[in-house]
Formats: sequence, C-alpha cells, structure tokens
Amino acid sequence: MLGAHALLSRPSDFRRYLLISPSLWWANAELLTKLDHLRTHSGKLSVYLAAGDREQTTASRAWPTGSEAGMDEAKMVDNLRTFAGSLQDLHLPGLTVHDEVIAGEHHITIWPAAFSRGLLALHATSYPLEA
Repeated sequence: MLGAHALLSRPSDFRRYLLISPSLWWANAELLTKLDHLRTHSGKLSVYLAAGDREQTTASRAWPTGSEAGMDEAKMVDNLRTFAGSLQDLHLPGLTVHDEVIAGEHHITIWPAAFSRGLLALHATSYPLEA
C-alpha cells in the first residue's frame, strides 16, 4: 500500500515500483481513485503489480487455515486488475505497467515468486513478460 501511495502521490521519487499484494482495498479503495498526480507526470515509470490467485478465493482453498477472513471483502485480485487497468488507461508515454495474478499463491506465499518476477520485469531488458 505504501508503494502504491508513493506512486500516486509522488511519482517522480522513484522510476520503478514493485507492488506485491498492495492493500488497494484500504479506506474504501481510495487509492483506486487517486491518479491526479500521474496524469501530468512526464518521466519514465515502470510498475510491476502482482497478487496470488488464491488471495481472492473461497475459504476451502485458503491457506493457512483461518486466513480466509476478509479475503472476499479485500478483493485483492479484482482491485489489482482495476488499478493496473486505470494506470494503463492514462496512456502516459513513459509508463510501463506489468501486472500478473500468480497461480497457486496466497497472501502469505506470494512474496518470493512475485519479488523475483518483479525484479526481472523491472530490471531485465530481455525477460519475456506477457503484456
């Protein structure tokens, strides 16, 4: 959530943003509507967003047991896709957005997979990512 806030409020502070399971649901999904500073940004920005497909799932697929509380309300996957789409809809010339929902990952397990994939997406020029 802090990374998303930094991207939206002070986009020039960093050139690359690695956002893994950002809490975009916080404060009634307020961050999903805060694109004003980005609309006028003219520099290069690369954003990698990821969530696990099991972060928004039925309780029977949740892990660890008991972690399902609030998953449906947080809408981690839906909010991630909405946020990525909103960023792409800005059509900023210097903005690159990579987003993915990683199969089989939960909020607890998403970090290692998304961190390594995100570093590659943001730094490796030859890493094959689907747009």
